[in-house]
Amino acid sequence: MSPAQKNISNAPQKKPGLFKRLIERLDRGLKAKADKKAASGCCSGSGDKGGKCC
Repeated sequence: MSPAQKNISNAPQKKPGLFKRLIERLDRGLKAKADKKAASGCCSGSGDKGGKCC
């Protein structure tokens, strides 16, 4: 590995922009809510309902 390549790999990672960070945070939150709702839903296929719809 040449010295130039070492300098590139040691460079700090650039942080994503404000807009991208906000969208990613919002997306994670929405996914968490959707997963929670799906797990507690009638047709979730797990738990005591046996995978049947209500």
